[in-house]
Amino acid sequence: MPDDDHRRQRLAHAEPVTEEDESEQRLYLDDGRQVAVVRDGGSQTVELRAASGQLELRIRLTEEGPVLSLDAVRLDVRAVESVDIQCKDFTVTASESATISSGGTAALKAAGDVEVEGEGAVRVVGKTIHLN
Repeated sequence: MPDDDHRRQRLAHAEPVTEEDESEQRLYLDDGRQVAVVRDGGSQTVELRAASGQLELRIRLTEEGPVLSLDAVRLDVRAVESVDIQCKDFTVTASESATISSGGTAALKAAGDVEVEGEGAVRVVGKTIHLN
């Protein structure tokens, strides 16, 4: 593919600009974006910034492991099989609405209490509803 070969050649010849203190290296991309590698104490950070300078992606490589920060207009994740998330705490906050939808079954399970709270009406709709 000529486009891919041309892109590889451009990147191969691109020279990162090294700051005077050598704690940061930057690669300037054709569309004005910048990729920076920043060394700070015991960690390294890889940053992708928009032409405006706004941070879009940050990967901080720490002794405990990588920390990923993403600031985007939209996030799309697609998987043919499954998406598995394992963590200590999981929080989703939406300023307007949140929906969980399944073409099959759906389950909410907890080893402890489960709370449902709404400032408006709370509706439970189903063919059969089992309570206790």
